[in-house]
Amino acid sequence: MGLVQEMTEKIERMKLDFESRDKQFMELQGLHNSQLQLTSELSDKLEKTEKKLHETEHALVDLEERHRQANATIKEKEYLISNLIKSERSLIERAFELRAELESAALDVSSLFTKIGLYATLRY
Repeated sequence: MGLVQEMTEKIERMKLDFESRDKQFMELQGLHNSQLQLTSELSDKLEKTEKKLHETEHALVDLEERHRQANATIKEKEYLISNLIKSERSLIERAFELRAELESAALDVSSLFTKIGLYATLRY
């Protein structure tokens, strides 16, 4: 009978060992499933982040192009403004020259009228 009891005890230990391992397996299976779910969620987040990064890179390229065009437009307008200012200064300078010539001509005309008036009074 000792052998039967020994075998019964051995079977009980094996049963307890099996239950313990089954419990560990279930826990590991749960951890594995949690890791799979976490991996799936992280993969989704990574995919969304990569998509957002791509969109942001595209937007950056567009903004850089618009910035380049804006700078070119600013330089063009600065060139035009500079030329307009030069033209304005040239016109002002010419206006002063014409004014001086006009004043000189007015003095000449006035002098002529004075001489004509003087000559006319001397003649009559």
